[in-house]
Amino acid sequence: CSSDLRVGAEMPSTWWEKLTEIRRVSMLLNPKTQVRNVAANVPLAVERKAAERLSGAIQDMLVKWGALDKQDQTRTLRVSRESRALAESLYAENREMLAGSADKWDMNGMLRQYRRYFGGSKPGQAMDAVRQFTYDLLEKGDTPFVRSAFLDNAAQYIEAQGYTSLDQVPQKVVDHAAQQAMEATFKDACALASWLNGIKRRGGAAGGAADIILPFTTTPVNILRRTVDYSPAGAVQALLDFRAGRRTDAADDIARALTGTGAILIGMLLAKYGLATGAADGDKDKAALDRATGESPYSLGGRVSYEWAQPVGTQLAMGARIWDAVKDQEEVSDALLNVLYAGGDTLMDMTILSNLKDLLKGYGSPTETVGETLIQGFAGQMTPSLFGAVARTLDGTVRTSYTGGGAWDNAKKYIERGNHGGKGSEQHKAAVVGDTVGDPFKDTSGPSLNILIKLCSTVSIVFSGLILAFSLL
Repeated sequence: CSSDLRVGAEMPSTWWEKLTEIRRVSMLLNPKTQVRNVAANVPLAVERKAAERLSGAIQDMLVKWGALDKQDQTRTLRVSRESRALAESLYAENREMLAGSADKWDMNGMLRQYRRYFGGSKPGQAMDAVRQFTYDLLEKGDTPFVRSAFLDNAAQYIEAQGYTSLDQVPQKVVDHAAQQAMEATFKDACALASWLNGIKRRGGAAGGAADIILPFTTTPVNILRRTVDYSPAGAVQALLDFRAGRRTDAADDIARALTGTGAILIGMLLAKYGLATGAADGDKDKAALDRATGESPYSLGGRVSYEWAQPVGTQLAMGARIWDAVKDQEEVSDALLNVLYAGGDTLMDMTILSNLKDLLKGYGSPTETVGETLIQGFAGQMTPSLFGAVARTLDGTVRTSYTGGGAWDNAKKYIERGNHGGKGSEQHKAAVVGDTVGDPFKDTSGPSLNILIKLCSTVSIVFSGLILAFSLL
């Protein structure tokens, strides 16, 4: 550590690196960020424990049926106090190693941990002290969850193999428990995060753009990975691992997939009883009205954003969207796409991805914008005559310049939800009259104006060439 400290202190830093560190500290030192860092770990810890117990039961059955060798078993359903005590001793021996293996906040290796970005002056030393305090504070918030995951995994492994003393516990148990602890707190290394961090380190226009759009890399990438792991998609990885002979990994994969599916079902139930919300209404006026009246999209009770519970929040959002699809009797294909859009949009709502979300803003949700752009753009560019028609067919969105009568219809729906007296009240009678007038108004005036606008645009495009060719202006 002393050599790391010396080398890190001597490494020069560019003005861009200084600005980047100031920006990160400003974001991370926010009390809201500190609270969210702890709060987001709680629901995942519950989900993780459930998945590990389920995987233990699956591995017990595989061993009983002869499909898994006992010596390969890493989990078991029941854990004794003796195994738990051994895991505690194992954690005490490896506590410093676990604290030094974090790469959650893009601290690129051990040298970066000891770097002095702001020089040896007193203001520079103060800035470096604040920076280090910020990262240390975040690590302290993660420590209870790292410890819990390490103990749970080590104890299961020790119990499954029947170890009775620390001398019998091999290094592979420590490695397995440490890896699971890093995954539980989004600190594990992955190829995508390493690639993105490599772009940042190389600097230049690409590195600067990556730093601006994604100030943090490892955490959002790993949240996305955990979201996929704890979803029905995890069953695909389970099948691949099983076919490759990795039976214990397959048991973990299927347990996570089933647990995540259970969280999606909980989201459906919450939405059914009005305790969770899905995507915003397609009508902008209605969506604005919902937000103004405490019915924010992707939230619990219309007020608490799912961002506070990622990645479990994404599962709840997908469940709520499934309930909306069932309630509205959507087509299966549309429902599946909308559920994926809901999951993607919930991830985009994270503060650390706010710049990426702003970059992708357009008509509809950010995820929908990306999906439609990729699908329709690819189809349209392959063969314009054939695939252009396919692309237009895929785009079922009606784009109109005017939706005047829709506001009256939304007002009636709002009152029917129990506001301003509800159904049967004088306000409701007035809203019914407004809706009666608004429907034909919306169906006639809006489309007519839309056609007029398109006609004017077409004529102007046609005649602009003539005007330029003959110098009419």
